[in-house]
Amino acid sequence: AETEKFYEFLSDRDRLREYGAELKAKFKKNHADFDAGIRLALYQNHDYTYGNDEITPIILKIEAAKKTWTTGELITATRLLLRENDGATASRFLYTLYLREDFQKNSAHRAQILYQLFEMFSAAENQKLPLVKGDLRFYEDVAKADTNPGITTGILSLIFSDTNPKRKLEEQETAANKFFNRAAAYRIFEEYKKESPVSPPLAQMYLDIVRLYAATKETEIAEKTLTEFAERFESSSDYADAAMKLADAFSATEKEAKARETYQKVLDFLGKQGKPLAPKQIETTDFAANDKDDSANNYSSYDNQPPNNFNDYLTDKREETTYDGVLEIYVDSLAKEKKTAEILALYSNEIAKYPNEEWLYEQRLTWLEQTNLTGEKLRFYKTALTQFQTSSWRDKLARFFVREKRRDEFAALSEDLVGKLNDAEIQNYLSQFVSGTVSAGEFERHLYLKLYQSAHARFPHNAAFTVGLLSFYKSHKQEAEWRKLSAEYYFESPEIREAFLNRLAEKGELRNFLQNAQGRENIIYELFRADAAARLSDFENALPAYRKLNQIYPHTPEFSEKLIALTRSFGQKNRAILTEAAEIAKSNADFEASSAEYRTRSGEIFAELGNYKKSRAEWEKLIGTASGKREIYLDTATVYWDYFQYDDARRTIKNLREKFADDALYAFETGAIFEAQHKPNEAVGEYVKAFDAGD
Repeated sequence: AETEKFYEFLSDRDRLREYGAELKAKFKKNHADFDAGIRLALYQNHDYTYGNDEITPIILKIEAAKKTWTTGELITATRLLLRENDGATASRFLYTLYLREDFQKNSAHRAQILYQLFEMFSAAENQKLPLVKGDLRFYEDVAKADTNPGITTGILSLIFSDTNPKRKLEEQETAANKFFNRAAAYRIFEEYKKESPVSPPLAQMYLDIVRLYAATKETEIAEKTLTEFAERFESSSDYADAAMKLADAFSATEKEAKARETYQKVLDFLGKQGKPLAPKQIETTDFAANDKDDSANNYSSYDNQPPNNFNDYLTDKREETTYDGVLEIYVDSLAKEKKTAEILALYSNEIAKYPNEEWLYEQRLTWLEQTNLTGEKLRFYKTALTQFQTSSWRDKLARFFVREKRRDEFAALSEDLVGKLNDAEIQNYLSQFVSGTVSAGEFERHLYLKLYQSAHARFPHNAAFTVGLLSFYKSHKQEAEWRKLSAEYYFESPEIREAFLNRLAEKGELRNFLQNAQGRENIIYELFRADAAARLSDFENALPAYRKLNQIYPHTPEFSEKLIALTRSFGQKNRAILTEAAEIAKSNADFEASSAEYRTRSGEIFAELGNYKKSRAEWEKLIGTASGKREIYLDTATVYWDYFQYDDARRTIKNLREKFADDALYAFETGAIFEAQHKPNEAVGEYVKAFDAGD
């Protein structure tokens, strides 16, 4: 990706062709120039202009000319060859790297190289690697050569060690390439076991060997390898990873019983180790990244690669073996044979070992729901609910009762929950599972009423339960119950209050109720008299009632807002009442100091009184409600402007400009203010500022 960005960068500046020509000339001058050669190979792979997009030919030219190689260069070449799917050349570079003296002391890196070689031979199938190029007699000649120097001959010292090359060549003369590749893989496998007897990749190698030989019906070697691995893997430091490879091998040879035995061993091991449940990516050692020579990192990314037979294991990533992942594989193996009973038993056993793992219960339930074991489902729901007192399991049990039409048990559960849950939990439960509508059956309606009454009795100040009961009474035409409960909660809920007044107005009973409420010294009746009088447009009588309520409950919006509205209205003809409105509005603004709306209104009412000094004092406080925001200055200036206080409006904008060191802020608005003041020259100057600023 980074390389492609580089090419795109050059192309955008018409430098791409020139860059390619420079590389070509530089490499032609010196084929041993690794950096120029690799860059040219990548460029040609990207460009196609030269009619050759393959990387291998250039690497071969470098190999022929270059006498010494750094570790980073060998790794870079190998990775590029693997990506080109050129296993033949890559294998030679790999083994040369393996034989280097600086690698002899690093067993981890040596093991990684061997593993890469092994996987290449395992994946080669019929493809000819260096050892099977042309016919096998080619290697008879090579085997006679000195094996110390050079990339080409190094691999033979590994594959034909402890053997008679001539005899082996004769025996394999007529064999297919895939058999030779398989034999080479087995020889590397044997070498790897000696050097890295407990390494996690060894487990994969065991698996690959089993698969290679099992696929050709050579079960003797496959069985031998399996047995050896079974004896070896339990002592591995990576027990779980190795054991899962063994399980895969058992599956490959259709030994599912043994595979499942292994799954169970891994589950027990991971459970005791407290391993993480979710798999995560972990990286193996990238020795190229740590090499002092950085050439391995200069060419590591290029795009549009063809599908590969040969994977790059030098920077391989693997998934950690986790408990939940192994369990999933185990369950899948049983599911393929439709062994639901065994799956349920498996989950039951695991739950018994780890009773606090809720997700195990969830997964078991998923399988249990696919059966008709109603009694077992009920038992399991209750067990889970006892273990985990959560809304999720309560809801699951409730749905089970509803689904199975077990009404009495559902009612008993619901009554128990309403008797012990908090109000929010009850509210959520009732909204999901009970209905008191007219279309509901008699059982559902009776249960709804009973549960809501119980909830209301426990939490009398939760409006949801009160409203739920009122809704039930209204839909079932229980007028007396509806009015009684509405009157009881008239003072507590504005919504109930509004519904009560509407109901009385619909039936033409509001005036009679107001008459009956006169003379009763109770705060609820006081509120009703105020609301009823306002609803009947009797504002003169509503005013003293709201005034009294505001005195008792100052700064309560539902009282103070109505009082301000009434006093402001009556104040248009009575200055004393308007003054009262101004003082109440100021008191509210001081109480809610962050409210620009309250502060603006307070100043407006003082302006209606003609007291611009107090108006200005109120409006100046607007900036403090949103300190640091430019818009609040404009809002404040606009208020001044609306009330023809032009100098104050301009002063506010001037303060803003000084604060933000910008003399063009709100220039258009300032020009309009000057124009309203009949100052055309100043107005034009501000309009020019606005034009220059792009406003």
